[in-house]
Amino acid sequence: TGSMFYVLLSLLGGAKCGTEIAAFVSARTEQRVLLGPGTLYNLLDSFLQAGMIQETSVVGRKRSYRITGKGQAALDAERAAFEAEKAAFEAQKAKEEEAARKQAEKAAEAAQKKLEKELEREEARRQKEADRRKAKIESQLISAGGQILKRGLMGTLFGGSTTTRRSSSRRRGW
Repeated sequence: TGSMFYVLLSLLGGAKCGTEIAAFVSARTEQRVLLGPGTLYNLLDSFLQAGMIQETSVVGRKRSYRITGKGQAALDAERAAFEAEKAAFEAQKAKEEEAARKQAEKAAEAAQKKLEKELEREEARRQKEADRRKAKIESQLISAGGQILKRGLMGTLFGGSTTTRRSSSRRRGW
C-alpha cells in the first residue's frame, strides 16, 4: 500500500523513530497520507516480523528502526511497480488526449463545413433576391417602355405626343 511504501521510504535516510517516520510521510505526501499511531505501529510490527526493518535502539518507549536489505528489495519492487503503473497511466492519458484531439479536429471540420454551407445558402439567398429585383426592374422597364411606345404611337397617329399636347394646352389656358 501507499502507507507501507512511504514508511520504508522514510527509513532510507537512516534510522528513525515512529514520530519521525509519521512526520516524514506527512511532509513527503503533503499531508495526503496521515499515519495514526495504530496504523504506523502495526506496519512497523509487520515489517519487523518480515525482516524488512530492524530496531536500532530502544530508549524508554522510544524505538528507532532502520531498513534492511530485504526491506530495500521490497521498496525497489514497489517503486518499479509504481513506475510501471505511472507509465501505463501516462500512456493511457496520451491515448485519451490523442483521441480527444482527433475528436476536436473532427468537430472543427464539421463546424467549418456547416459554416461553409451556411455561407453558400446565404449567397444563394442574396443571388435569388438580386435576381428577383432585376426581374422586377426589367418588368417595370418593359411596362414603362410599352407606355412610352404607346404614347409615341398615339402622338404619331394624332399629330404629336400626348405630353406635348398637354403642355401646349396648359399654355393656352384650356
